[in-house]
Amino acid sequence: MDATDPKPALTYDHLLQELEEMELEARGGSLKALQEKLANQFIPFQIDGSGDQNAVRHLHEMEPAFLGGDDNPDVLMRVEMVDFHLAENKRLQEGDRATMNITIRQQNPVDDHLQPLYWIATTGLDLYKMFTDNGHDDDEGKADLHEAFGRQPIEIPKGTAVLKFDVKKHPKTQWWEYLFAGTRSQAGKALVKILGLPGIALDAVKAVEDLVGRLVDHQAETLFASNELPLVLTQAAKDRLLDGNKHNKVGALRPGLFLLVRGEDYKLIKEQAPFYHYTYKRLFPAGTEDVDILDPDYIDPFKNITFAIFRVAMTDTKLNPAYEELNF
Repeated sequence: MDATDPKPALTYDHLLQELEEMELEARGGSLKALQEKLANQFIPFQIDGSGDQNAVRHLHEMEPAFLGGDDNPDVLMRVEMVDFHLAENKRLQEGDRATMNITIRQQNPVDDHLQPLYWIATTGLDLYKMFTDNGHDDDEGKADLHEAFGRQPIEIPKGTAVLKFDVKKHPKTQWWEYLFAGTRSQAGKALVKILGLPGIALDAVKAVEDLVGRLVDHQAETLFASNELPLVLTQAAKDRLLDGNKHNKVGALRPGLFLLVRGEDYKLIKEQAPFYHYTYKRLFPAGTEDVDILDPDYIDPFKNITFAIFRVAMTDTKLNPAYEELNF
């Protein structure tokens, strides 16, 4: 995406509508084009543990955790990637790398005098090390964006954020090695490095995108693609966006775990309603017990899907821009 000419945000309701159309009606060439477009588009689900069992729920089914009233209209957020799982049927070579980009931006500025800000994290992954027996350990796939952002929380004025997420698999390049491999904090780690840029303005985003574009080449394979996805974090933000229309929907993000899967895996997740098991670092269908998992004949229905698990912490607050007019 060119930062100077951004694509319109893809609303959660629109995305779900298109996916339902894929399931309900075959429309020749137009359907094929739609399937190709959405196959790698990420779909976010909340892993809701409020009931007797964890349940994966669409974000539009969730209610915000905060009211967003005048006393605390804003939200501070911290994000950690708990796990990234590549489909086991993906063929990997020793030189395979991946570059992951996560962008969270403010829908509204803190103050009318200011611009909306962006939090950008770019992560280098050594896929071959991550997904072979020789290179896998409990820390592979984990990335604390809070540390990458210098422990600065993500500031969300008025409770509305926009999320963008993409992952590209590619051979290692000179730029990738220069930016990531030469700065490994621990030799041989599969998650090589996270570069975090907290609270940057739009003018800086284009330079970042240009730099990231140098990390991959024309041989890159898209594992996750992304339009911008607006999310509400407070009830006040949801009420403003929907403006009293009960038929419209918007995704609401709450503290806890959320799951990102590709559009082509939407139907499987919808049918199986999985939960995430920290011990085995895997998704399992609802109701699966450890005795089932340890059975040698157990068949993992999710082994060939690519997914990411994120943990989000939030608190409501009232941001103070500390703006003072400066005159020369």
